[in-house]
Amino acid sequence: MKKVTVYLDMDGVLVFWFEGFAKLFNLTPEEYEELKQFYIKHKFVEDCPVRPKEEWEKWIDLANENNGEWWYNLNPLPWAKELYGRINELDIVDEVAFLTSPGKKYTLCWEQKRQWLKKHIGADNLICTPYKYHCAGRGKILVDDTFKHCKQFIEHGGNAVLWPNNFDLMNLREGNSIVYRKIDKTRLFGKELTEDHGVFDMEAESWSSFMDYFILHNIMIPATVWNNS
Repeated sequence: MKKVTVYLDMDGVLVFWFEGFAKLFNLTPEEYEELKQFYIKHKFVEDCPVRPKEEWEKWIDLANENNGEWWYNLNPLPWAKELYGRINELDIVDEVAFLTSPGKKYTLCWEQKRQWLKKHIGADNLICTPYKYHCAGRGKILVDDTFKHCKQFIEHGGNAVLWPNNFDLMNLREGNSIVYRKIDKTRLFGKELTEDHGVFDMEAESWSSFMDYFILHNIMIPATVWNNS
């Protein structure tokens, strides 16, 4: 049986990056809420009008202070260890690796991210590259919260899963139902992808039902299809 490799993004999938970013600026509760809503809608923060763009752009310098330990000190998202564990225990998965894409200015984060993984996940199989699609191919699955990375990964022959935003999943864990938005359950290993693919046709009513569906439809079924192709 051919086994798949699963690549997990870190920031926004395992790591509560947004919380750490907001703390760098000592935001008021009102500013935090406005930034949060902007982040949920746009998936980036630098253009949020609650502060001048020039001030937001200082975050890299702030994060690089103290030998870059900002990355090491970021909190894990509540599901981080469970997500890794559920995927890693599957017989059809050969390896779970961590794929993150820091920019050129993030000079100190690679080692801090590796140490973060060892502390919170108990693993350190980390790949740092801005070109995540270089890891794409048949039998390779990316779990990422950024549409661009998912799109590129699929265009280069892999399969990709668009992870929901952190705040929807936190609401789900608190007992509120959500509509799980994903790329398209029919897309598999290299098929064309557009921005319009995304609305999941079932409402997730509990965390356990979401995780069960996620593992089945985004890891196990693609792996089985690949084995039978």
